[in-house]
Order: sequence, then C-alpha cells, then structure tokens
Amino acid sequence: NTNAGFQYSNKWNDKHNLNLAPKYNKQIYTNNRSRVTQTQVGDSQLNNSTSSISNVNRTNYKISSIYDVKLDSVNSIKFTAKTNFYNTESNELTDGITTGADGVLKNKQGKTFTTNSDKTSLLASILFKHKFAKARRTFSVNSSWSTLNTNSNNFLKSSNESYNEGVFASRDDIDQNKIGDKTNQNLALNVVYTEPIAKKFALQFAHQITYNTGDSNYLTYDYSDITGRYDVVVNSLSNQFKQKITTNKPNIKLSYNAKKINYSFGSGFGFTTFDLVDETLNKEYKRSYTNFFPTANFSYKYKSNSNIRINYQGATRQPTLDQLQPLRNNQDFFNQTLGNPDLKQSFTNSISISSNSYNMLSESHFYQNLTFRTTNNLISYNKDIDPESAKTISTPINTNGNFSSNLYFGYGFKVKKLDLSININPSVSFNKSVLSINNKINDSKTLNSGFSLYLYKSKEKKYDFSLSNNFSNNRNTTSLNNEVKSFNTNNLSLDIGVYFKEKWKLSTDYNLYSRQKTVDFQDNLTNQLWNARLQRTFKNDEFTAYILVQDILNQNI
Repeated sequence: NTNAGFQYSNKWNDKHNLNLAPKYNKQIYTNNRSRVTQTQVGDSQLNNSTSSISNVNRTNYKISSIYDVKLDSVNSIKFTAKTNFYNTESNELTDGITTGADGVLKNKQGKTFTTNSDKTSLLASILFKHKFAKARRTFSVNSSWSTLNTNSNNFLKSSNESYNEGVFASRDDIDQNKIGDKTNQNLALNVVYTEPIAKKFALQFAHQITYNTGDSNYLTYDYSDITGRYDVVVNSLSNQFKQKITTNKPNIKLSYNAKKINYSFGSGFGFTTFDLVDETLNKEYKRSYTNFFPTANFSYKYKSNSNIRINYQGATRQPTLDQLQPLRNNQDFFNQTLGNPDLKQSFTNSISISSNSYNMLSESHFYQNLTFRTTNNLISYNKDIDPESAKTISTPINTNGNFSSNLYFGYGFKVKKLDLSININPSVSFNKSVLSINNKINDSKTLNSGFSLYLYKSKEKKYDFSLSNNFSNNRNTTSLNNEVKSFNTNNLSLDIGVYFKEKWKLSTDYNLYSRQKTVDFQDNLTNQLWNARLQRTFKNDEFTAYILVQDILNQNI
C-alpha cells in the first residue's frame, strides 16, 4: 500500500482562503477468503462452502480543493471541487460446493473472474451566504453537481455442475466477455431564507430541487469457437437502461430559542417523478410521488448541567440504478441477481428521546436514550431458491413491517477515596426485518440485551489501568420457524500501562471473548487476544518510537 500527497493552504487579505490537497494511492494485495453459509428453505437445508483467492492492483488519484472568498462584510462565497480517478485490475479464483443436510451433493462450481475497470468521480459545489442588517435574518444558496462514470471490461469463465440426489445431472460452462459503461449525474439546488418574527421566534423557508440522470449500458458476449473472439451477444445478460428522477422539496420551519427551551418544527413536501426507459426492451416506466417530510426538535435545559432532547425526522430513499435496471448478473451462476424497474422509494420515520445530566461536585453523570425507527416500502430482496439445485435468484422488492428500537442508559461516578472511575451501561434493542424467500414473507425478530461495567484509574506519567466486562444475550425468531435461537456472549478486557522515568511506557491489553454454544454452532468459540507495546517519547512527547507485538497467543480468529 503506497500513499503520497501534499496539502497547500493559504490565506491573504483576510478575504481569500485556499486549500488544495492532491493524493495518490496504490494498492497491490492478495486476499484469501473462505465462507460457509447455511440456508433453511422450508424443510430443506442447504450448506454452501466457498473459497476464493483475489489478486488486486488498484490505483487512485484524488484532488480536493476549497476556495473561500469574503466578497464584503455581508457576502461570502465558497467553491468546492473534488476529483477521483480509479483504475482496478484484478482476478478472482473461486471454488464452491453445496450440499443438503444429509451431505448429498447439490452443486459444484469453479470460476475465474478478471476485471479491468476505470472509474471517474467529479464534484463541484458553490455556497453563497448573505447577512442582513437585521439580526438572525439569513439567506443562502447552495448548488452542486456530481458525476460518476464507470467503464469495465470483464471476463468470466466458470464451470457449474448440478446434481440430482447426489447424481450428476447437468453442466453449464460459461466463457463470456462483459463490457459495462455506466454514468450517473446529479444536480442539486437548495435555497434557504430565515426571517425572525419575534425576539425568540424565527421562520425558515427552503426549497430544494434535485435532478438525477443515469445511463447504464451492459453488454455480454459469448466466446465463439468459429471466429475465436467474443462476438456473440447474450441478449438475456445485456441491457441498455436510462433513468431520470426529479424531486422538488419546499420546506417551512418554525423555531423558538430561549435560555432553557429550544424547539423547532416544520414540514417539507417532496414531489418526485421517475422516468425510466428500458431501451433494450423498448419499455418506459413513469411514476410520480408526493411525500411528506415532517421534522421536529425539542430541548429543555432544566438545570445548568442537565437537559432533555426529543428529535423526529422523516426521510425518503430512492432505489439505485443497479436495483432498477432489469439486468441479470450471472457472475455467480448459483447466486444470481436481477433488477426491478417497478421498485418504489422507501420512507423512514425516526424519533429519539435523550437526556443527560452531570454533577461536577460528585463527578457523576447520568444519560439515557430511546430510539424508534420504522420504514415503509423498505427496499429488500426476494430470494427464489430451488431446493434441488440450490440455485438462487435475488430480486429487490419493497417490503413493509420493518421496525427497530433501542434503549440504553448509563451511570458514571467516581470513588474519590480510590480515585477510581466507574461506568455502568445496561441496554436493550429490538429489530424486526421483513424477508422474502420464494415469494413468502418471513418476519425475523431479534432481541438483544446487554450489560457492561467499566473501571478506570490513572495517574499522569505513572500508570493507566482499565478493566471492563460486556455481557450480551441475543435472541432470534422467525415466522417460518418456531425454533428460538438464543445465546450469550461476553467480552472481558484488561488494559495496563506503566511509565518508567516519564518517557518510557510498557503497556499490555488482554481480551477474552466467549460465545455460548448453540445447536447450530457446537465449536468452541472462545478466544483470547493479547498485545504488548514498549514506547519511548522524545522532545516533550512530540515524537514517539515504539515496538508493538500483536496477537501473542495467535488466536485472532
């Protein structure tokens, strides 16, 4: 991994400020990876084991620049520009095998995937601010443009064998050249005006316009024995697709600011239009949505060092070009993906309630946080799984019923006689996610509860000491299976550092990780990590030289 770069910064006449930072990065690495997955499909169980070796050579050139100008005492303008150029050459060798619960062979795969891709990312933005003579009256305009271009030339060679009850059934050999050309551009304009309407009240008016365009041309060619070239177009794996997404979002917000109480609430409306064109199949998809973006914030400072906050926000998320384009990806023959142009945008509601208090005399603090989040039309995936061949096709879909909540609080105090700081943190979280397997909706519910204890003691240039323990219980259920998956985990951590003559320090840290065995995981999942470090500081701690030994017990799994 090679890095090089510099930064130039200059300010003159108290009006002009320039920052320029070019960077260069080159990575050459080999990555060995193994993966084991188990999938339950009705009464069938599929066990898949894959191993792969990736050889990657990647180069990246990056330039970031900011030019800030104070035009006069009330006007300022800020220019930002960023460029990013990537080139990646890689090859990946993969071997995989899938069996049933009884060990009966389902499929085998051997694959080589070679990549040569260029990616260019450009961004430019302008921010204009104006201050009025009247206090708290503001006006700003922010516009931005960004583009991402990707060109790829890939070669896929794979041998894929399917078995029926352990007996060889068929073999599909693939030798293809995949050429991709994808461009995505985004234009945005945001205008904000704030008007004070009373001593403590202010109104904010804003309007945001975004225009997103995308072109994705992907062509797949089979190798021809007749011509000795890749010149036979595979129509089922080729597609040319365009998208245009326009959003108008007017917004109004009322805010109140006082010594103890601050609050604001408002709403925005989003008018979004989708214009999607499948040029290959000569199909056009047009849709329009009207969305509501409410926001609310409230804070109350009931003591000098104590407050409570409530925040609410609603937001949408647009599907990506890759999710919309109806293009099948056969890079992994037995695990393919297919785009869905009928996807809708998702909408998330989130609310959080938090409070903090601190007592300087007793050096104690108390804090709590409660968060809820729900998402309508969440973009998830339906997995069509053939239990006989174990072939899976994943398609993005919209799902409802997704929900998550999190509650945690902590209490910290100091035992002054021992000069020991103690922190206690209980927590509980719940997550419900909607999955789809073979077009059957499956609710997965996860409950996690935990308790942690942290002790800390130190004396400057003498010693540092910390001891902590984090216990967690994980409980998972699904609507397709009545079985409850429950197990405990625990992490015990010790960190000690001792100084010698103020400039030398010997430190060590130890972690003991343990996880309860389950029906699915009978292996011993307890491991220990131990590291040590010897350091010497120079010139009033401006420089440090050290020797570090990691994973002394060789158990970093």
